[in-house]
Amino acid sequence: MEPFSFLNSRLNLVILTIFSVVFIFILIINPDPLVSWIFSGTILAYGLVSGFFFFRSGQKGENFTGENEPKKSSDSLTGLFNRRYFENRLEQELEKAEREKNNFSLVYFDVDKFKHWNENLSASGREDLVKKIGEFLLENSGEDVIISRFWGDRFALLIPRGLGSSEDEVKALLEKLRNYPFRIGETDITLQASCGIALYPGDGKTREKLQKEAINFLQHSKNLGGGIISSRKNAFPLDFRESISIYPEGVFLDKIAKTSTQLFLLYKDRNIEIIRQHIVAGKPFSVDSEGSRSGFEFFFILSGEVKSIEREKIFKSGSYIKTGPIQGRSFFETITPVDILYITSNSIFEEKSTQLAYWKKMVDSVKEKDQRIEGHGRRIETLAKKIGQAMGLEGQDLFSLIYASFLHDIGKTKIPGEILQKKGPLNEKEWEIVKKHPQWGKEIIEENLKNIYTEEDVAEIVYQHHENYDGTGYPSGLKGEEIRIEAQILSLLDAFDAMTSERPYQSAKTIPEALEEIKRCSGSQFSPEVVKHFLRLMEKEEVEE
Repeated sequence: MEPFSFLNSRLNLVILTIFSVVFIFILIINPDPLVSWIFSGTILAYGLVSGFFFFRSGQKGENFTGENEPKKSSDSLTGLFNRRYFENRLEQELEKAEREKNNFSLVYFDVDKFKHWNENLSASGREDLVKKIGEFLLENSGEDVIISRFWGDRFALLIPRGLGSSEDEVKALLEKLRNYPFRIGETDITLQASCGIALYPGDGKTREKLQKEAINFLQHSKNLGGGIISSRKNAFPLDFRESISIYPEGVFLDKIAKTSTQLFLLYKDRNIEIIRQHIVAGKPFSVDSEGSRSGFEFFFILSGEVKSIEREKIFKSGSYIKTGPIQGRSFFETITPVDILYITSNSIFEEKSTQLAYWKKMVDSVKEKDQRIEGHGRRIETLAKKIGQAMGLEGQDLFSLIYASFLHDIGKTKIPGEILQKKGPLNEKEWEIVKKHPQWGKEIIEENLKNIYTEEDVAEIVYQHHENYDGTGYPSGLKGEEIRIEAQILSLLDAFDAMTSERPYQSAKTIPEALEEIKRCSGSQFSPEVVKHFLRLMEKEEVEE
């Protein structure tokens, strides 16, 4: 019920109460039947009329049940969320981001020179244009973006990503807007818009602060002529009028997170990026020289211990790495959890963010189709590193094996879910489709890992990981030493994990049973050398446990 209707209902109650009191008082001092009938009729008539209007207002949704809530959250013209709902949702997203230690972007989107159309279109034409702008935003924004008509021709967007990714999305949006014809009556209209982006937590940790910064950045865009995006990356920090800007701990421009590492973009301009990276213990990583990619790269170990794989040296906090002019690559491994300050003149954060988002999407796609492989890649990756080191692999060969272990099933994204989820043996036609996934995996990696130095090696390992040592495997029937050693390792580990995991059509084997099966298949399905090192590794693991 709206406040006015609620007040009316209270007023009705007061009036009826007064009538009743007066009626009783008159009956006591003057029990004339005529007077009683007059007052009774008056009270009854008033009650019936009030009840009728109350019923009508209830039909229109003016009640306390909450049935009217969807209308209260929507803008009547565009159907998008209204300002009141959006600000409440912004408060919720702030709590969620604080709880989950994530970031997000608040975007104010404002059409440039809208005053011209206000003056040259009819009232219905102006409303139609605003409505179509709302439809444009809805059609061209990501499904997880929350959009509101804030007021007039200004819209607000909540993008659940960091500054770099959000800027890319908004840039694409503005480019489409410039080429999008809005037809109002007989007139084709083209528009441009300005945007201000405020980042949580970098630009504020409260709703009021974020909104203030987004408005300031939007005004900065307008002052520069419009049609552009402003954020803390290209506008002077608005809280500090001096030449020094101070940011508290936990403030960053963007974030990339995966199981083994997190990267926080602390600063970026056209010439330099400063990144803080956290890596868990026991993870290999590499450093490219200046000759491998142009520009300057500097790594300072803030905390933890790192081992140089080639030199067998250990570096602790305070040590730093600077790349040199000779082309090459150095490989390291974290002994403890490590924090590194990474300063580079190469624009790599956006590249890594895009790659990670793509691979996460692909891996999640495989998991959605086949829940049985949950954790499969990670388990194999852990064993692959151990057996690879035991067999003397290092540097790029070890890196390629680890990458391939994690991505070996990526080709299954092209296999229909009903085949992967089938409860029972596959028929011949289904099996032929499944056997294509190594080839599909190779193609996906070659197409999408172009900027990762190991892409050719990783693609080939994934392509060969179902080849058998005796030549009876697929897709090419390679035999013996024709199969890369990394693929031979991956073949055994893939089979071992499958044997020891529950499947709809077979029960999981115990580890001793699986080891006996591997021994039996040594020289046929598996490389005898790989089997030997794997059995030693498993004996060692059992002793250590």
